[in-house]
Amino acid sequence: MRNNERSEILRIMGKPSDDAIGKPVYFLARNWWSHWTYYIGASGNPDLRYPRPSHIDNSFYLEADGETIRTSIYPEQDQVFVTKKVWDQLVSWYGGGPEISRICYAVRNGKYLADLKEFKVKLIWSRKPKQFELLKISKHTTISSFLDQAAKIYKFKRDKIRLYDFHQGKKFAEIKSMLATLDECRILDGQFILIEQRKKDGSWPNDKIYARYANSGAIIREPTPPGKTGISNIGNTCFMASSIQCLSQTVPLVDFFLSQQFVRDINRTNPLGQKGKLAESYYELLKDLWSINSSVSDPRDFKKVIEKCDARFSGYQQHDSQELLVFLLDGIHEDLNRVLNKPYVTKVEGDGTITDSELADLAWKGHKARNDSIIVDYFQGLLKSTLTCPINGKVSTTFDPFMYLTVPIPVRTTRKIIIRLIKTTGEKIKFGILTEDNKKISDLIRELSNLCGISQENLLITNVDKRRIQKIYKPKESVSEISDVDDIYAYEMFFGDEPQEGSATEK
Repeated sequence: MRNNERSEILRIMGKPSDDAIGKPVYFLARNWWSHWTYYIGASGNPDLRYPRPSHIDNSFYLEADGETIRTSIYPEQDQVFVTKKVWDQLVSWYGGGPEISRICYAVRNGKYLADLKEFKVKLIWSRKPKQFELLKISKHTTISSFLDQAAKIYKFKRDKIRLYDFHQGKKFAEIKSMLATLDECRILDGQFILIEQRKKDGSWPNDKIYARYANSGAIIREPTPPGKTGISNIGNTCFMASSIQCLSQTVPLVDFFLSQQFVRDINRTNPLGQKGKLAESYYELLKDLWSINSSVSDPRDFKKVIEKCDARFSGYQQHDSQELLVFLLDGIHEDLNRVLNKPYVTKVEGDGTITDSELADLAWKGHKARNDSIIVDYFQGLLKSTLTCPINGKVSTTFDPFMYLTVPIPVRTTRKIIIRLIKTTGEKIKFGILTEDNKKISDLIRELSNLCGISQENLLITNVDKRRIQKIYKPKESVSEISDVDDIYAYEMFFGDEPQEGSATEK
């Protein structure tokens, strides 16, 4: 049966081509697909350790309503898309579902790419500003293709319109690049896009006609006490939210900004600063975070300023929160540096003729002669370094300014993995095995074999969820692949001349 399935799928699958772009492709859970490909031997001989998979079950990827894709599903980790012919054939063999189809937007490295999570935008046309159209579309759609679809709805001529990112009901940015995708233009799921069309006299509409959309899409909830306002995610920007929240709870810095004392310190001539723009934008965000008008703040304007200051943080992808924190503190410091003309300062070294306290005072005065801001006052200090010459024994001491200290985090060396063994007799035995993340699954199998007396060759380590095998671990895989929340089952397998077909599910 394995070889028959392999031959049939290879026959109808063919080589993925660009012909699939714009057409429906069908979702399969990667765990199920991987299990099946090992079972049939897609890249060689069938692996007899893999039993015949159970029915296809995509329900895990859906919310309780049975339609909405769970927000925890990410593209590269859980998705495989196949053509209609392959999907129908697999369902005829194994049954199951539900069917989840999406439009293919690209074919890369022999794989069909599609957005599992549907992307929606709300279209506003200036000729009918009192209503909007909800459009389901791939975030990888180019602006040119997007306008083609919008033109079918509103019947406009493309040479007479202009396009705006209309986030929260205001013209956030004009969209001009026709080759850029919605994702590259930083359009968010569920937000507004404004299509503005020239009037007959050649002029553009007055912005007052869009007043009804002001602050639309903003998250409005019950007011909270000052300082307890949350920050909404705009893409994968939790790294930014965590850094901002840390700074927003630093009371002396908050008081300095909210009392507007920072205004008198703005240094608009410092070539290392941002002419005060970063500090001013941070003040606006801080006002929102410490207001009582809402429990959630949208940091999009602040994010835009950050991108202009440092291109590393462009887009809405994940970045390192500590790198952003470094940028913010350095940037605010330079924007508020009270020193307008930095003098040349000679570094001081101690040779034993003065005390450490006196040496530290001299070093700090030298540092403050060039760097003097609220950030220096509360976030910087001096780090003592001592060097001893191995030849003459001379000792040199210096005090260097610092704003960050790297400290080691204790690393767990061992952990206990709970394994439930299912024997061929149906007997269940629970084992707890101490191991290390740098060990292999083969080491885990050997330990289990020593405890239960079953040959290593007859033990199969699996990850079981909802009474179904989600993954079969290979001996060469790392133990670190097993998380603390995984349910790990080991099965005693019997391999005879004719491998028994069937699913090794929990009895």
